[in-house]
Amino acid sequence: MSRAVILLSLVSLVFASSDLRLVNSDGSYDTRVGRVEVFLHNKWGQVCGDGFSSVDAGVVCSSLGYAGYGSVETSNHGIGNLSIVIANVVCNGQETSLLNCQYSKQDTCRTGIAGVDCQTSLGATGSVGQEAGIIAAIVICLVAVVGVLILLGACLWRNDFCVGGGAAA
Repeated sequence: MSRAVILLSLVSLVFASSDLRLVNSDGSYDTRVGRVEVFLHNKWGQVCGDGFSSVDAGVVCSSLGYAGYGSVETSNHGIGNLSIVIANVVCNGQETSLLNCQYSKQDTCRTGIAGVDCQTSLGATGSVGQEAGIIAAIVICLVAVVGVLILLGACLWRNDFCVGGGAAA
């Protein structure tokens, strides 16, 4: 794994989105699961679940520092006491924030409040948390560095091996 990917992952953790948050049914804030709230026009509000898709959930999860994979959980995390500020969200998956997607401003909602469950996808084998993915990337990088150092040591020890000093007699 390249240093750029690791650095990008760490930067996304530090600079996770501040224009949205996830809230549980008891009103506590969560970093991975909850109903979606956005900060728009200097106030927090809720996102209507009408038409909210897995692509939209992926944008939410990406902007919170997770891989771009999230499942939609409309109305599973309570209704909350904030106004609905956006609805009919349509993202293409490349946006850095839910507010960069297309949406309409309305205060009514038929299906409930949008909610997400952010995960790091591992395909058919399951999923793990974001921290485990970063730790794995760091371990892979360290193993690669150690391998290069061992090879370099062998080259310096056997001059003919790396420099092409001729065949060993």
